[in-house]
Amino acid sequence: GWMGRADQTTKIKGMFVRPEQVADFVAKHDEVSRARVIATREGEMDAMTVMVETDATDADRYRISMADTLKLKGKIVLVAKGSLPNDGLVIEDQRSYD
Repeated sequence: GWMGRADQTTKIKGMFVRPEQVADFVAKHDEVSRARVIATREGEMDAMTVMVETDATDADRYRISMADTLKLKGKIVLVAKGSLPNDGLVIEDQRSYD
């Protein structure tokens, strides 16, 4: 399948997060259909949220896997299958640099 463009690579907390890493995370979990990494700012710090499309209800099961795969800690938000927009974005940078 089509996994997103290479130019979505995004630096979060000084680490590069690549679409391939998000694909690896999804591939590790049969029950996860898609995932999207969202970069935001909380004060002066970068923050990362990973939206995980799954029927599972235990977010903790993904925390270690995410840290291993993305080399970053972040918040996991479980969302219903089919609820992430099908726009090809795997990493979404919502930070503003005004």
